[in-house]
Amino acid sequence: MLSDRRRGLRSVRGALRSPARGALALAALAWAAAAPSSAQPFVFYRSIFNAASFAPSGAPHGAVAQGSIFTVFGRGLGPAAGASAQSFPLEQTLAGVSLEVCQAETCAAALPLFVRSDQINAVMPSNAPLGASSLRVTVDGVAGNFSPVTVAAAGFGVFAVNSGGFGPGIVQNFVASADTPLNSAVAAARPGQPLILWGTGLGPVATPDRLPAEAGDLPTAVEISVGGRPVSVLRYSGRAPGFSGLDQIVFDLPADAPSGCYVPVTLRVGDAPSNTVTIAVSPDGSPCADPSNPFDPARSGGATGVVLLTRALWEAPLPVGFSITADIVSGLFQNEPAGPWRFNRLYSLPPPGACTAYAFNEGRPSLRYFAGLARPGAALSAGERLDVDAAAGQGSALAVPALADLYSGFVGTSAALDPALALIFGESAGASVSAPGGADVGAFSVDIAGPPAFSWSNREVAQSLRPGQPLTLEWTGGDPGGLVVIAGFTKSEAQLASSAFVCAARADQGRFTVPALSTAALVRDGQTLIGKLVLAAARPAADPFQAPGLAQGLGLFVAAAQEDVLVP
Repeated sequence: MLSDRRRGLRSVRGALRSPARGALALAALAWAAAAPSSAQPFVFYRSIFNAASFAPSGAPHGAVAQGSIFTVFGRGLGPAAGASAQSFPLEQTLAGVSLEVCQAETCAAALPLFVRSDQINAVMPSNAPLGASSLRVTVDGVAGNFSPVTVAAAGFGVFAVNSGGFGPGIVQNFVASADTPLNSAVAAARPGQPLILWGTGLGPVATPDRLPAEAGDLPTAVEISVGGRPVSVLRYSGRAPGFSGLDQIVFDLPADAPSGCYVPVTLRVGDAPSNTVTIAVSPDGSPCADPSNPFDPARSGGATGVVLLTRALWEAPLPVGFSITADIVSGLFQNEPAGPWRFNRLYSLPPPGACTAYAFNEGRPSLRYFAGLARPGAALSAGERLDVDAAAGQGSALAVPALADLYSGFVGTSAALDPALALIFGESAGASVSAPGGADVGAFSVDIAGPPAFSWSNREVAQSLRPGQPLTLEWTGGDPGGLVVIAGFTKSEAQLASSAFVCAARADQGRFTVPALSTAALVRDGQTLIGKLVLAAARPAADPFQAPGLAQGLGLFVAAAQEDVLVP
């Protein structure tokens, strides 16, 4: 085993030069949807991001670090066909495109790596002014609008395989100097193994950004959490040798890291958390497994249907002060991509004892928005509605207009409505769900076992949720072999940003502490925000069903408790 950080870097450096270019091509130069050209370049509002995390500017990790690679979206930003920098030294102008970052009278020129009509990737100069600044793009001598950007000394983003800043990360398993496969479900890491993580945002360098970087640790403090376990062996954290703006972190996977296909990896660089990506871990490096995840069968991909029944107790704090029980039916039908890096934010849960986090460029999420978050593949229609037959009555969930694959509906509530909509789910009793069939999915019926008895026993602590502080939650009940999923959410319409953490815990443990690194990812904007905390208990396995047009169907009944919280 390698014995020190410098020796570890020397041993992997030769093997990394080619993979580094592949990682950069996969992640740093992420393609975006085409935008119409314009005579004057125009940067869209709040559309300047760390090129790895794509975190919104309102997120705690939304600043762009000095010396990092960043991405700009807009229109008329460069040639329609696109152009890339081909060699060092990097120039301040590429295909007639230049960028300047200004604060009052102080300006610094960014170094473009890729330019196209709708997108620019560039290196933020290491001498860019810190704090609230403005960025302007000039194309062929025509200057565009100034757009706000916050520049920080450090602000790390981890590249992801999907170039979106979440899901499986650009992380390599170090096996030997000539063997560093990209971590995946079929190439899992084993505890104690060195890993090579790729990102951007460790901070400025003393040498010119336009020249290829030399090897060497940067002074920025780096903490790494893998599946909730701290990394104790950090071998290297600095620029990837031979590149500009691209960072490389080499560390040993903790010996007690949990196994799973979606083990979260989060860093704290300087004062801010990074985005969260996932890696696959198994005891011996064999393909990963997630036996505790009731949605694990969806990993095989293909035409997939998920039907979810929920008995939820929803409470809101004073001055509103209400408590409502609701029975909810939901369904999602889509073509799930297969492959070693597939990821779905709805199904890809962390292993028990771990948390993942997400940041979204949306201040007021809608059903359409949430459907997009959970839809990595094409939508499938199962007809106009889902019908449910439960212990105390019947109900239906209609397909959401313009979202043929998403079904959602309240089928009962304790709220005083006119006409009344009585609760239909019995305590811990199951229900039958059927669909008439549609253009893609034929008629089906599935009997879904009832949820385990479950109660959130210390709901009063919900109002103690503070970003950057741990929060301990306790409950009674739940299936002894099942999970309790814990989710927290905040949104800021002013910042056009939303955020969430999702944790998984074994139900039989009765308590879980959401770590400070996970709550630190929550969006704040200086005002008191209304957030949410949700605890949901499920049995360890979903009920399978078959339908024409589906490769697999899964039905699950959960007992949930939700609290609206005030987050200062």
